[in-house]
Amino acid sequence: MIINHIPRREKRSSTNEFKDGIKLFVNQSDIEIQAQNAILAIAAKQDIKIDSVEGKTALSSAKEIPLPPNGGRILYQHH
Repeated sequence: MIINHIPRREKRSSTNEFKDGIKLFVNQSDIEIQAQNAILAIAAKQDIKIDSVEGKTALSSAKEIPLPPNGGRILYQHH
C-alpha cells in the first residue's frame, strides 16, 4: 500500500479533520472500508462520485436501499 499524500491534521474535536484532503493509491490490491459495529457515513458538501473504469458498480443491502422523497433518483445514461 502506498499513501501518496499525508495531509497535515488539525484536531478540533474527537474526530480527525484533514484540511488538505486525503489521497490513497493502491496499485494491485483491493481497498476495503468497514464499520464493523457502527454506521459508515459518507458526506460531501458537493457531489459524491463512485466510478468503475473497467468493471461494474454494485450496491447491496441486507434490508433496503432507500431513495429520498425529495427528488433523489437513479439515472441510467449509456454513452
